[in-house]
Amino acid sequence: MATVKSIIETARNNRNENGVAYLAAKDVAVLVRAALKKAFPGIKFSVCSDYSGIDVSWVDGAACSEVSRIIGQFSFGGFDGSIDMAYSSRNWLLPSGEMTPAESRGTCGSMGRVEGYATDCPQAGAVLVGSSVKYMSTHRDMSAEYSEKLRKRTVEHYGIKDNGESIWRLYHNGESLGFWMDRLEKQTVN
Repeated sequence: MATVKSIIETARNNRNENGVAYLAAKDVAVLVRAALKKAFPGIKFSVCSDYSGIDVSWVDGAACSEVSRIIGQFSFGGFDGSIDMAYSSRNWLLPSGEMTPAESRGTCGSMGRVEGYATDCPQAGAVLVGSSVKYMSTHRDMSAEYSEKLRKRTVEHYGIKDNGESIWRLYHNGESLGFWMDRLEKQTVN
């Protein structure tokens, strides 16, 4: 099984004539797992990869927004919905196994809205890398115990008269309330 150290070493030794190393999706998944383990040591994450994406799932613990902030650094592009076009980017693979943006043409040259950019090498030992992985998704499930704890806090916080199930589900499952639920959860559940 690949490790962060072996992935970095392989990238250093396998750069093409332009100085770019290619990372397979499975290698990016290893880097994602390591970053999540470092950021959230008590949470068990499932990290699955395919050619163009990484899917991260877990039970309880960290909010989706927190996990997305960590895994976003491992994306090699995205999608510009204003012109229905995917775009690619390259990243700097740092000696720590983290990544920082390196370069992208963006989509402005195609009448899109994503600006291109290029950055200098951020530190000694960084390797310019590319990958087919553009999309990151997260999915958090909640155990019954954690959900009940959050339900009680939500009902109390919002002053909801609740029968223990129906009203809570509106707040808990509402798409538009996801951001607010993450904020409330950070304040009240520990």
